Amino acid sequence: MAIIITTSLLSAAGGAPAPIQIVVTGLATGQEYTVQGSYGNYRWPVPGGINVSDGNQLVLTDNRAPFNGPLVYTVTVDGVVYQAAPIELVFTATTVVQSLDGKTLAVVEVTDPTDPRESEHRASKFTISRRSDPVFRIDVPLTPQMELGVEADGTHSDAMKALLATGHPLVRRNTVGLRDIPPVELLIVYSDKSRLIGAVGTLRLFTLDAQVIGDPEPGTALAAFDWDDFDAAYVLSDWDDFDAAWSGFDWDDFDKHDWGV
Repeated sequence: MAIIITTSLLSAAGGAPAPIQIVVTGLATGQEYTVQGSYGNYRWPVPGGINVSDGNQLVLTDNRAPFNGPLVYTVTVDGVVYQAAPIELVFTATTVVQSLDGKTLAVVEVTDPTDPRESEHRASKFTISRRSDPVFRIDVPLTPQMELGVEADGTHSDAMKALLATGHPLVRRNTVGLRDIPPVELLIVYSDKSRLIGAVGTLRLFTLDAQVIGDPEPGTALAAFDWDDFDAAYVLSDWDDFDAAWSGFDWDDFDKHDWGV
């Protein structure tokens, strides 16, 4: 069976960016796969996109995609790359900061457009007797560290406070083409400080001491919907209505259905 990867935009609630659904069919039992999103030369892992197939249809949700440009999703199986048609996620904000699961999200404005970063190079120097040049032990540099300043107002300021209070990793998502800044990054925050801007209002400046990290849970898939969404869709129906509505469909159709519609 041929491996096919397709993508679609799902419903979004509360003004959040729409999740992107990735469906992969044709995987055989025991095949290892890696699913990634990309924009140009930038790539990011899709949650749950590194695993071993059980032979069934694979349905993943990406709530970490950047905005306003052609995004390409791929699945790599046995060294062969399969690619979906480009898809675009339109969103009005330039930057959002969110939790890994995307349930808490703040629309923010980055305060420093120069995007200062620094990376620690792991190089140790050893001086040796009767030798003028030292010997080094080298390793790959660590991921970039940064002082990230963002402004948020109202409910988005409250969301930033809630995100920082968890101590969990954060996701920074940008509109694409924002100079050479990566369109999506995962961050660990070491420390933060904040202050109100101006004499009135709730606009607050947050300064985060953060480091870029890889996905801490690459094999954990995210669900766009839950049984509450199903219950809401069928609150005025019974199982006969359900059977009639889904006549001619199968569980694969059920699993990838947009329950937010």
